[in-house]
Amino acid sequence: MKVPRETLKYILWSITIYLILIIAYGYDLGGENGGMLSLALKKLNPQLYPKDLYIQALSKNAFNERTFYLYLILPVAKFPSVGIIYHAIVSVFLILGLLKIARTILKNSLLIWSYPLISVFLLYYINWGANEFYYNNIQPATIAKTLLIWAWFFLLQKKSKKLPLITALIITATLLQPMIGLQTFIILTPYWIFFLRKNVKNIIYFLLWLLTAGTYIGILFLTHEQGENIPFYNKIMFHFRHALHFIPHCFSKKGTLLFPTLLAIILYFTRKEYKLIFFSFVILALALIMYSAVFYLLNSEVLLVSQWFRATIWIKIWGIIFLLKMIEKYVEKISSGFNVKQLLLMTMILLAIIYNSAFYGKHTGLYEIFPNLRKKNPQIDLALKIKEITPVDAVILHPPMKINKLKFWSQRSCYIDWRHVMHSKSPEVLEWAKRIKLTTGLDYKNTICRWDFINIKQVDENYINLCKNTEKLSELGINYFVLPANVCIDKKPIYKNYKWSLYKVY
Repeated sequence: MKVPRETLKYILWSITIYLILIIAYGYDLGGENGGMLSLALKKLNPQLYPKDLYIQALSKNAFNERTFYLYLILPVAKFPSVGIIYHAIVSVFLILGLLKIARTILKNSLLIWSYPLISVFLLYYINWGANEFYYNNIQPATIAKTLLIWAWFFLLQKKSKKLPLITALIITATLLQPMIGLQTFIILTPYWIFFLRKNVKNIIYFLLWLLTAGTYIGILFLTHEQGENIPFYNKIMFHFRHALHFIPHCFSKKGTLLFPTLLAIILYFTRKEYKLIFFSFVILALALIMYSAVFYLLNSEVLLVSQWFRATIWIKIWGIIFLLKMIEKYVEKISSGFNVKQLLLMTMILLAIIYNSAFYGKHTGLYEIFPNLRKKNPQIDLALKIKEITPVDAVILHPPMKINKLKFWSQRSCYIDWRHVMHSKSPEVLEWAKRIKLTTGLDYKNTICRWDFINIKQVDENYINLCKNTEKLSELGINYFVLPANVCIDKKPIYKNYKWSLYKVY
């Protein structure tokens, strides 16, 4: 089958943007997504991680929010280099979906081409609820959003024959990331009503989502609510660990300025010509208002679990499109040819790439993709040495807020990790918080709105003092500990690179 010329151009542009993203933000494997990859490793080899708090807690539940995603990443856990292939395919389809949606709203080709660049560079990491649609690692959220972007693109065509595909995309997205799928399903209510009015038989697709994805969400909800009564659970999850996702006054100040503006632009431009989009964002806006009112006026945390502010990613995606629509409407002539205006736009985009690469990039080096290209990532180098010289049941203590790759690459149990905490009411949640307090001094009864509010110097001192007390480490079941290479103690390291030193407790 011959690919249309325009589609081919969009595919090539999507690949080009992805390559720029890799250069700007790098590719991270085994860091932010290291917890799930480690769980996948345990599924492949049950002997691994026998004393890891996070892995053992997740292993107790047959169903959790990552059950289906786990099976998807088994090949990545087994062969890490496969991860870049996964990431490339998902990212290119994500960018292509954005271009296709932009093409349905915008007419000017220059604005269409610039849309994804503005989204992933100029406004990257300016958000509401600390949520983006692109990350430099494999995450269930990115895969789910990619599927939902395409579902929304097919919905825009308003064709009933597309409903089986649309339903399959939304169901799959929900199984991979339940909260994003559920939120988007609710936001898309006007479209479901539209198709039901066209033909009442279309209710079968609505019911199909309820029977599959809806049942899965119901099981997760019941499992969560029937969990144990964990002291300080809400404090730990909503205020301490994930405040940037749950607590509105902790959100980005730039986002608080940008997102209401984008929402107003969406509502203004869709009120007549794109009424289904208009009502979808009315639903989202009402949900945000209700979420905030219940939290601030009623002093209730009951709606925090819904994470509605994370759904504002759709405001960003659609808001930029209609912002460009406004430019297209009010600026009479924007040439698609190469001229001074295009040169200025491309210069702005290049500066944005440089800016975001410097300040927001998570550039971890290309070690994960090309092992022999450059100096090894010091975390991975340390982890591989740990895997080589320690027994499989060893427990490693490392600076929980500075190292995130050790668990996956070492295949060893970690005493505590900042990123890896259970999302259900289980005793491990409180134990996680207590271990964080022990190692860093951070009190889980407080709210952490911003990282720069944390006294990093005090955190480092607490951790180093704990490491000096080898008797205490032994009591905690820790066999090895990691310190920065520039820290000297009365003990000889068993391995050292330019960044980290590894010590044996006894």
